[in-house]
Amino acid sequence: MPGTSGGRAALSPDGTVRGLPAGAGKYAFVRGEFDGTPTTNHCNVRVLRYPVPLLPEREVRGRFISFWYPPVAMSPPPETCRFEQVVAEYYLVPTLDQVYLRMWKLTGMVPSAGWRLHLKALCEDDVFKLCGAADGDVLLGFDPLKPSSAVQLSGSPPGLGVPHWGVISHEMGHDFIGEFAALNRILCARGFASDAAFREGLASLCNMHARRGIWSRPDHYGLPPVVVSSFGNPRIYGSIPLECRQFVDQGLAPYLQKGARFPHPDQFTADVLDGMFIVLGDRYGWDIYRRFFSIFYPFDEPLDFVPTDETQRATFFVAAMSAAARTDLRLQFASWGFPCDNNLFQKLLPELTWRAAQRD
Repeated sequence: MPGTSGGRAALSPDGTVRGLPAGAGKYAFVRGEFDGTPTTNHCNVRVLRYPVPLLPEREVRGRFISFWYPPVAMSPPPETCRFEQVVAEYYLVPTLDQVYLRMWKLTGMVPSAGWRLHLKALCEDDVFKLCGAADGDVLLGFDPLKPSSAVQLSGSPPGLGVPHWGVISHEMGHDFIGEFAALNRILCARGFASDAAFREGLASLCNMHARRGIWSRPDHYGLPPVVVSSFGNPRIYGSIPLECRQFVDQGLAPYLQKGARFPHPDQFTADVLDGMFIVLGDRYGWDIYRRFFSIFYPFDEPLDFVPTDETQRATFFVAAMSAAARTDLRLQFASWGFPCDNNLFQKLLPELTWRAAQRD
């Protein structure tokens, strides 16, 4: 029985797919099933609205991900539409397969029940507002009339045509984080001032952890020098090596200078949280994040905890990170402005400690 991931296309009983008018949306992705078993049959449906000649959809498949894009019938193509170049010259799909594999090993989860993760380059005015996970897919905005997109960077070399690794990997991270029901209920559920910081910061943690591992051991992953250099070139936005500590210097340091006001949404941001992740990873080893994600499964033994205020949410996070680091981090997080209910901390810590050790 066919199924679709969005309301942008009409699906008839005989399986015919028809794009709806532009006002109905931008795209739909249709998958096929037979007696409840997923098949490899699928298609991407676009409703074109741009005065740019886009050719029929193309898909480049890897082991874990697929990249979908509409070729542009212009020669030369606009700088942010050099999709063939980014696929061929920068080994986009094999590289993102390795990013996927690193995120899988980090979290212990795979998105979309193990279906291949589909990354789609979509035309949109606000190319970064569009980005994100949607129904198990990853949307990557581009606008032929703008100098940079979520897929590629443009400008003078070495940025010309380089994949926007940071944005792409961050959006992939959202798909992995989205698999954790307990994590999202406790740390990312909407209603608190800290929601966006945790939601975006944890996606960036997946991004940083994956790209850090690949960049630090390029020979192990068999990627060509052009990929490794684009990961590590400090002139390429979003791909700065973690040794530059940009989140520490430009996120965490100003936050502390302003008084460490957790959870003020204008001060406690995803960049600040990622600065904390870098400090703790460098101090206790980046393996602490594999133990952190282990806290949130198996799913048949859910965490019986839902925070009712920011202090309870902060206390849970401090206890979870303490369990992952195998040391009491209350003083460290207090210096970062986190409130902590000591009674709740002591109550949570034993269960979180044995959960964190599940994959040791």
